[in-house]
Amino acid sequence: MADPPRSHAQWVATEYSGNASDDDARRHRISPANRRVTDGLMCRVVRACHPIIDIGLFPRGWSFTLAWQVHATHSRSFVSCLGSRLNHHSGPYSTPSPRRRRYSSAQIAPIRTSQNPISRIIQDQRPKRGTGERPLILAFGPLAGSRISSRRVRVLQETSPKTSRISGFHKLEIAERLKKVSEFATLDQVHVDQLSASSNIDAHLADHMIENMISTIAIPVGVATNMKIDGRDLLVPMATEESSVIAAVGNSSRQCYENGGFTTSMSGTQMIAQIQLLDLTDPATARVAILERRSEIEVICNECDPLLVRFGGGFRDLEVRLIEAPSGTMVITHIVIDTKDAMGANAVNTMAERLAPQLAEWTGGRPLLRILSNLADRRVARARATWRCEDIGGEAVRDAMIAAYEFADTDPYRAATHNKGIMNGVSAVVLATGNDTRAVEAGAHAYAAKDGWYRSLSRWEVTKNGDLSGVLEMPMAVGLIGGATKIHPTARAALAILDVDSAEHLARIIAAVGLAQNFGAMKALATDGIQKGHMALHAQNVAITVGATGEEVAEVARRLIESKSINTDTADKLLAEIRGA
Repeated sequence: MADPPRSHAQWVATEYSGNASDDDARRHRISPANRRVTDGLMCRVVRACHPIIDIGLFPRGWSFTLAWQVHATHSRSFVSCLGSRLNHHSGPYSTPSPRRRRYSSAQIAPIRTSQNPISRIIQDQRPKRGTGERPLILAFGPLAGSRISSRRVRVLQETSPKTSRISGFHKLEIAERLKKVSEFATLDQVHVDQLSASSNIDAHLADHMIENMISTIAIPVGVATNMKIDGRDLLVPMATEESSVIAAVGNSSRQCYENGGFTTSMSGTQMIAQIQLLDLTDPATARVAILERRSEIEVICNECDPLLVRFGGGFRDLEVRLIEAPSGTMVITHIVIDTKDAMGANAVNTMAERLAPQLAEWTGGRPLLRILSNLADRRVARARATWRCEDIGGEAVRDAMIAAYEFADTDPYRAATHNKGIMNGVSAVVLATGNDTRAVEAGAHAYAAKDGWYRSLSRWEVTKNGDLSGVLEMPMAVGLIGGATKIHPTARAALAILDVDSAEHLARIIAAVGLAQNFGAMKALATDGIQKGHMALHAQNVAITVGATGEEVAEVARRLIESKSINTDTADKLLAEIRGA
């Protein structure tokens, strides 16, 4: 059975997508020539139902389209369908006065009443000789009614109110969400295609990991080589967009490999949850009352997660602090929970929520916040290594690196960048294994300020043999179960490469990577400067940016390095020279 004929508005929408039928064309009296709609004005006319459009410039001479040439006998039909579509979406339109006589006032008047212009479309007004066809002039907004001549199709973009309030957005299918985002932002097809592209994670899975998912972003995953940790050789997967990070870890590890590599340890796998009590007239008494209920608190916490208790975790300790605030003294209760192989956020938050009403009942205070702390100072990972003086370039290099460390340990401006370098390595492994990079980073920077000022996370010194020794200690709240570590296929693959059997083991590996990265950055800064190694790798990215492909990438990068001017302008010239040779 044939499909029922479609309306004019439906025809306009389907014509651009290439789905309009011959029956549609006959019904709407559209000539075959005018059905050849390209990626020109017609697609933007269909998109004109959205508040902001950006059509750009289009040269003359492109294939006939509905918006370009409309025969005089077809104009009324086309304007009727296009006008009703635009008017439905608050897009006023009219035609210039020389052409207005072709249309009845009933067609024009309702549309001219709108005060919310979208855009103006201007077309060459000259008739196409020998065809009986004249250009259809459509003007939107302030230029409506004007006589305009242009040798190019031109859209002058106008802003019009658009809203991010999209009711039921989270209930839409992924493709529908992306369509709405594309319409809102007027994305071109290249961007839409990129966001629609498949990745190495199933779209259905990604949709259930986060809210309002429209796409995924691929971060390169590389492998750091030369790693020897606690006597065991490892390849360490790292996910990062920054060049030179993985190379620095591998190079630093190579320089201490023959001296035993890295030795690591861990303080434990305990996390802290905080419960805030307010409006207490006797905070000191309340503090002691809470401490007296330790055994009851242990029972309440462990009942929240019997599985965790079965695997050897659960409640471990209780702390109560008094904090002076402008509004009065706050009583802050810390419950210390061993979360074992889980990062533990959900477990400790659940316990804090369950415990808060009991604390209020025992003390008469008003509970407010009940949340874990990312300053996981009971979950500190440690790594240490020694680089022989002769393996790193001699005493001059060693002493320069010590001076660089002392700068970072005494000046917070330098410490911020110094610690960022450590986190280049740490966060790359945390991300590759599906753990929470923000939690680890927050804990690291808070820990760096534990002595009252922000300082280096690492410590460096000269051994009695004259070698360079480095130590890194930092909170490392990572897990193997729960969250993305269990459901993200790439994270599972990364953990398989590492072949770790516990969250503690993973944390210690990450600490070793952080120390290796720190060594590499300090050595580069203290010798050749960071740009020599970093920019050499960056040059390849610049070459790709200007369009180099295949062997051109390496050649452009080589010439960029030789020129000591690594930027896109220079790369453009070099690429042109290579292709012109």
